[in-house]
Amino acid sequence: SQTAQIKLSEYVFTVKHEYTWPYAARSEGDPPRVGGMIIMIAEDEFYLAGSGVVITFQSAADDGTIAGIASMDEGAFVNGKWLPGRRMNGDQNHQGRQMHLSGREYSIQKLKLYKYK
Repeated sequence: SQTAQIKLSEYVFTVKHEYTWPYAARSEGDPPRVGGMIIMIAEDEFYLAGSGVVITFQSAADDGTIAGIASMDEGAFVNGKWLPGRRMNGDQNHQGRQMHLSGREYSIQKLKLYKYK
């Protein structure tokens, strides 16, 4: 399947192959293998690493609560320490709806979410 759902803390992450997203760059032939991982570091904070996936998130609560992006930063670990790079704003996070880890390279992003009604 090209879709996986993962529940962590109070959120559900939906992970899809980037080819399910109409704006992803494509290459000839069979879709490439893709993958990623989600590491929860606090109740509302996560590292997402990988390549070729689009990740959306929603509240796991069934009470109308909505999950929003507080911040999303591309970065890297250097000597075991997180070094944030580029802040991912509206163009990069599709106006707050998703995270895209491009299939052109492996990347790591730090995501902080919040909930509201």
